[in-house]
Amino acid sequence: MVRGRKKSRGKSTRDLALAALASGKRRREVEEEEKDAEKDGGVNEGKEQLVFEDPYDDEFESEDEEGADDDDSDADVEMMGEERVKVPEGKDGKRVFLHGKDELQPGEVLVYDRSAYDMLHQLNAEWPCLSFDVVRGWSTGTYPLMFHMVAGSQADQKGKNKLVVCKLGNLVRTRRKPRKSEDSEHEDEESSSDSDSEQGDCTLNHQDVPHDGVVNRVRSMPQRPGIISSWSETGKVHIFDVESCLETLNRGARMTKPGAVPSSKIKPFYSFAGHSEEGFAMDWSRCDRGKLVTGDCRKDIFLWELREDDSTFEIGKAPFSGHQNSVEDLQWSPSEATVFASCSVDRSIRFWDIRERRKAALSIPDSHGTDINVISWNPIDSHLLVSGCDAGKLRVWDLRTVKSSNSTSQPAADFHHHQKAVTSVEWHP
Repeated sequence: MVRGRKKSRGKSTRDLALAALASGKRRREVEEEEKDAEKDGGVNEGKEQLVFEDPYDDEFESEDEEGADDDDSDADVEMMGEERVKVPEGKDGKRVFLHGKDELQPGEVLVYDRSAYDMLHQLNAEWPCLSFDVVRGWSTGTYPLMFHMVAGSQADQKGKNKLVVCKLGNLVRTRRKPRKSEDSEHEDEESSSDSDSEQGDCTLNHQDVPHDGVVNRVRSMPQRPGIISSWSETGKVHIFDVESCLETLNRGARMTKPGAVPSSKIKPFYSFAGHSEEGFAMDWSRCDRGKLVTGDCRKDIFLWELREDDSTFEIGKAPFSGHQNSVEDLQWSPSEATVFASCSVDRSIRFWDIRERRKAALSIPDSHGTDINVISWNPIDSHLLVSGCDAGKLRVWDLRTVKSSNSTSQPAADFHHHQKAVTSVEWHP
């Protein structure tokens, strides 16, 4: 059942890995632990640690190099077609995991490589979290970074659930820049300058807003980031105004703006109970201010349009009909104000024009061999859309080549790198 599957994902861990925040103290502790592990020979002594890396990243040898390495053992060289590829191994004994070629042996685990990230911070949440969203327009673009986000909870009791509005600050670069020459005074000074500018602990401040029931999905309106929509397990969709929370967090030291409503007293200024079941699908339009679509686990999709008073919505009486099962994700077109896409447990991807609710303008039936969980529309090349399914596959669709709804369309690209369900996907902005 879709509902149970979705909820179990949230309960699997309390760690909210948002590439966001951990204190500088914790970061230093982790680095010290890693150094100690290296001195002791690693956690799995005698076994190679596996890390992900691009298998095609400058690993092909030249003819001279191949000739020079003829005496190397066969264990250090693998064949790929007629090309000879040397399996890279780091100084710490870790080697690259080549997807599609290597297999995990009993007792081996894949370990991510921290050096692959310019910045990686982690935090723990009080409760499991099914959804979060970055609040645009409240961030910095240079190190140390600062940004705001809103997250929802999945508490053990209905009355404990909340929206958490956060400000994360002093997010420093966690990957050190290697120095090309140790005898270069200029590089030494530059490295020292970088180090000095990235000292201090990361910071986290937050405001809690009560929420009725588990938060299945939360989204911030692009044009007014302080307007937050949430899908509740109760089957209702709520709209909150958390602008005062953002202002309070930005003022620092929890200084509230005169006349501001305390976060604990904030309630949704609009709620919709027209869905017959709870849902997870939700998206704000980036082309047309105040337009929202929500989809539920029954199969229905409703269109919301913000009225001129900025406090009420006009919601269509009849839903968009076409899917035969739960609507899992919704995405507005990045370039057309009247077009959005949906994906479903019925294995189809459908494209809708809001001027016609009775049927989809275009559909890709059986686009995956199993449930489709997520879709993402490319913000730059609007003819590209990517989808992810329960079988662990990602498929990229070129809408210029998609045929009529009654014909079989082929994806422009097909990736099968995951062994379990794909539950989140997004294009680089």
